[in-house]
Amino acid sequence: TNTAASVTQAADTAKAKVDGIIAQAKSFIADKKYNDALAALNKLSGMALTPEQQKTVDDLKAQLKKLMTSGSEAVDAAKNLLGK
Repeated sequence: TNTAASVTQAADTAKAKVDGIIAQAKSFIADKKYNDALAALNKLSGMALTPEQQKTVDDLKAQLKKLMTSGSEAVDAAKNLLGK
């Protein structure tokens, strides 16, 4: 039972970490810090996400893509992301 409790605790810790990164990305988007939001979301690649978390990440990436392709501020953010 100690092993099961340890596994459950590890899963809960991982979920909390992922949820924290998603919340951070949302905050960056709200502050129009698109590069920071994208960097935060990229931290999640390779991590095991729940289907709900994966949908949220995909939705946020789609939202970022729209934001980064509209408006001059977004264009500047995209240029910074590409290193130009």
